[in-house]
Amino acid sequence: NCTFCIIRFLFFILFFFPFGLFAQVSDDPFFDYIYDKDSITNRILFLNPDKMPCFKDKNETFQNYFIKNFKYPSTDCIQTKISISFVVEPTGLISNKKIVNKLDCDLSKAIMTVLDSLPKMKPGIIKGKPVPVLLTYPITIELK
Repeated sequence: NCTFCIIRFLFFILFFFPFGLFAQVSDDPFFDYIYDKDSITNRILFLNPDKMPCFKDKNETFQNYFIKNFKYPSTDCIQTKISISFVVEPTGLISNKKIVNKLDCDLSKAIMTVLDSLPKMKPGIIKGKPVPVLLTYPITIELK
């Protein structure tokens, strides 16, 4: 009878206890979301909210907006690939606009002019609440 109790105990330890070691338990309400921390303010910027930020005009996309508003300056640059990023705040305003990678040629002023002209957007949403969302876009600029 005692042998049976020991076998049950060992069975329990071997088969149930290890699984408890790998369970992920967190008090963090944003545990399921990918985020980055702003290096200056140390605040959380989300990358994958439940609902991504978007233009108020649902037919507009960032790429189309950029193409319509980018004015190619007179430069020797024929083509360049860039990455730009900005934060859509919970209010829908745009902040932290920057060119992520180094440019092959000087188009930064023209690029920043487009970023500065971005309209207020619909903010990203997590669990029904607006949150700051970091967006990054790759763009190829070429003279035609």
